[in-house]
Amino acid sequence: MSLKQRLYPTQEQQALMVTHAEHARFVYNLGLEQRSMWTKDKRHFEQKINLYTQCRELTELRQELDWLRDGSAVIQQNALRDLDQAFKKFFAGHTRYPRFRSARDLKSGFAIRDLFLRRINRK
Repeated sequence: MSLKQRLYPTQEQQALMVTHAEHARFVYNLGLEQRSMWTKDKRHFEQKINLYTQCRELTELRQELDWLRDGSAVIQQNALRDLDQAFKKFFAGHTRYPRFRSARDLKSGFAIRDLFLRRINRK
């Protein structure tokens, strides 16, 4: 089940959402680069790259980068889940090879899954 809800964020909340979208784009592109490198030269990697190894490495990366640690880990992991779904669709023959996400894309965003919403009013 999904729910689409219109938000009316404040300026501060808008800035925070943009930051979350930038972090999600960075993690998605980094994951795509890592998988592309693994595909080209598998000998230099100890194990196969998949969603679970990338989520573990994201935890290590968040410890190293302060600006990435300021963002939501759930949103960043969801970006890796989106990338994993893109590869599954590619290998099933449904779509093309995943592309890097551009910072100039006006439709950039992020996903929040497993979220509890409480309605304040009927709007």
